[in-house]
Amino acid sequence: MINKFWNKSGLSLLEVNERGMLQITPDYLRAFFERPELAPEDDSCAGEIALHADLVKDPFLSVPDDLINSLRDADTAENYKIFLRFRDDLVKAKTIENAYLTMMRSNRVAHPSLLINELVQLILHHCLSDCVDALMVRAAELFFRPQTLTQEEGQILLADQQVLGMYEKGLDAGQLGRMLKQMNAPLKKINLDVLGSDNGEIYFSRSDDFDMVLDFRNGEPALAAFAKVIEAWITHLLYMDVKVTPHQSITDEHWRWHIGLDVQSNEILNAIYQERDLPSSSIEALVALFQMDILDHSLVKNHMQGKPVYLGLAVDAHNIVRMKPQNLLTNMPLRDNN
Repeated sequence: MINKFWNKSGLSLLEVNERGMLQITPDYLRAFFERPELAPEDDSCAGEIALHADLVKDPFLSVPDDLINSLRDADTAENYKIFLRFRDDLVKAKTIENAYLTMMRSNRVAHPSLLINELVQLILHHCLSDCVDALMVRAAELFFRPQTLTQEEGQILLADQQVLGMYEKGLDAGQLGRMLKQMNAPLKKINLDVLGSDNGEIYFSRSDDFDMVLDFRNGEPALAAFAKVIEAWITHLLYMDVKVTPHQSITDEHWRWHIGLDVQSNEILNAIYQERDLPSSSIEALVALFQMDILDHSLVKNHMQGKPVYLGLAVDAHNIVRMKPQNLLTNMPLRDNN
């Protein structure tokens, strides 16, 4: 049985082309103009209402800058500039995957992280659409949603940063947020559901709430699930097969390549590789280590053939894990023609 998840990602609005990539469609673009940031309000000017109607009718419509600048509300005009610039890059790329790769390989990312993360979610939703492993789907959330790390009774727990922020502000945060309101209790007295191998059906029933916690300790199945997501991500976007395995440490005397999956882990791995002294707090910030083997040696640089690539994931000074999945695509030891 295939479990449905992330019903709000927008995947259903896209089409899969002959290469298995997500083709941009009018319905997908049209959904952008129904978002709160662009949907007209009661006090919207006539120009804004007309522009919105025209774009809903034809989401590929070219809009001149002077028309946008003529809108009465400056914030609305800026929102249109942001979304139309993003739309134009999507249309030019033709697929979600090509758009994402082009954006990540450019010297600068010209779009808000919110929109970039939505592309990541779409790609992963497509890759994992037949997945029945709730741990894999939950682990995939690390690719596009920052996580707050806490340690409790020996566990390393990852919870969605935005959801926890909503709790702190007293806002509705899905099923657990509703529970919080009903019980009229502070967050610290609520036991968040930790996803395990025996309660996956709970995750699939509320995956759009992003409110389940992941135990990311060494030896726990969540790390192996995360490794499988990395494999799927690379296979889909780079057309190459890799094997990723969780590791507790790097003891390889011939260590030649590593990739930090976030800013902090990249700095830590660089320092270890260069044999620079590091404070114990930096080492402790490493949440997870992995070994990645590229199965087709002909794809990699000569000095890396048959050699593993080490991956690291770390938490920042504010206990946030903020993954940069593009690092897996742009920092690989591939031959120049690949």
